[in-house]
This record gives sequence, structure tokens and C-alpha cells, in this order.
Amino acid sequence: TVKPNIISSFLSRFYNYKNISNITGLGTLFLRGRIVEWISILIYRISFSKIYYVLFHNYYDRNSFIKNNIISKEISCTIPGSGVDLNFFHYSKKNYENLIHFNFLYMGRIIKDKGIIELLDAIKMLRDLNFKAKFTFIGKLDPNNKYLIKKFNNFIFKGLIYYYGNVDTVRDFIIKSDCVILPSYREGMSKSLLEASAIGRPMLASNVPGCNDIISDGFNGFLFEPMSSKSLYNAIIKFIETPAFLKNKMSRNSYKNSLKFDEKYIIDKYNNLII
Repeated sequence: TVKPNIISSFLSRFYNYKNISNITGLGTLFLRGRIVEWISILIYRISFSKIYYVLFHNYYDRNSFIKNNIISKEISCTIPGSGVDLNFFHYSKKNYENLIHFNFLYMGRIIKDKGIIELLDAIKMLRDLNFKAKFTFIGKLDPNNKYLIKKFNNFIFKGLIYYYGNVDTVRDFIIKSDCVILPSYREGMSKSLLEASAIGRPMLASNVPGCNDIISDGFNGFLFEPMSSKSLYNAIIKFIETPAFLKNKMSRNSYKNSLKFDEKYIIDKYNNLII
């Protein structure tokens, strides 16, 4: 949403419209080095100079905008992402007793910034030690990263991962999974983790904003260091070796935690701003 936010903010100044921007995440611009980050901050400052209100999906992003003098505290707030439809993504009980073969699910864009390279490397480390686990991927594969395409397809060919491409709904995949993984470098407020929480699945994710807002380490999943295949590998092993009764508890905790991310709250927030 970076381009729509910036373009609509510029246009609103000329047409005298009140503009509300929604920062779902800072995007990859803030991962490209200090110079690119500085340019991004400058563009935001100019385009948001007359902004009416700004919604953020996590406290880190909001504090970053305030600290860099892009917006003031008074015209902004944080909401819990885009929320989750608890009627559609409803709780599905999981019993981890006597479970031997674990099905780990990744859902999202198959791109470098989502930590796919590190995840593939961690899977290779697990296979070398003969751990019995299935890794399922759903989402669009980045057509511009030839190295990632080659590596990803090689893992499919060797039977190390299972890839289903784009799907209409992820609900059935989450229900069939035992744990959801997201090794992203940065998030706004991960939609995939919110949906996994609502269905009641433990999660493994990078210890970054947008992920650690949803996961409490040891409560409803485990956090690991971003950009580290070794840390991710250790988190997978840790989950596999966690006693079944604790996995069952994590599953219930995930669902209970999802209740505060009900999309009805977010919709009411938008309506109160607009009306």
C-alpha cells in the first residue's frame, strides 16, 4: 500500500479532500539500506504534510513515523492489522497426542523478503538429520528472482516440499496443518498468522514487528531470529520436541489470542473515522 498512500496523499492536497492513510507495513524500502530509507522518509514527509489521519498496523511503524517527524501523534493510531473474520476462520481443535509426522505450512508470497531462502535452508538441514516432517507452501512464486525460482523448484523436484500455488482460500490448508511458519524480515500485522491463530494453530515466526505482536514466545508458538536459517531450524526442532500437551495448550492459546483481532473492531474504527 506504499504507492496508493503516497499518491492519494499528494492528490488530496490539490483537490482539498480529507485523506486517511493506512500503513499496513513499511515495506521493503526500509530494508534496502540507509540511503533508500532516508529518501523514503523524505517522500513520506512531503506527501503526508497535510494528511488528515493515519492508521498503523503495529506500534513500531507508528513510532517510527512519529520519531522521523512524518506525522504527529495526535493524528494517528494503531489498529490490530486488518483483523480476521472469526466466523469464517473458526476454531478447529487439534490433538497432538501420538502425532509423529508434522505438517508445517507457509502461506504468502514466495519472495526473498519473506525469508523463503532461510526456510529452504532450514528444511535441508532437517532432511539431512532425517526428521520426519512435511512442508507445505501456498502462494505466488516471485517471477523475477531466478535464484529463488531455481532453488524452490529443485526442492519440489526432490520431494522436500509440497507446493500448491495460489489458492482461493487458505482455511482448509490451515486446518490440515500442525504448525504455521512465517520467517519474514518485516511485517505490518501478518494476515496469515492472524488466520492461523483464529483456527488455533501454533506458529513459528521471525522476532520482528507484525509477528511478535501476534506470537508470544512459548505461549502460542516460538519466535526466532530473522534472516537466520539456523535459528529457524532450532525453532522447528523445538516445536517438534515440545510435549504434546504443551502443543495442545499452544493451540488453544492461539485461538484465545485471536479474539482481540476480530475484524469487527477494525471496521468500527474505520466507520467512526469516515462518518
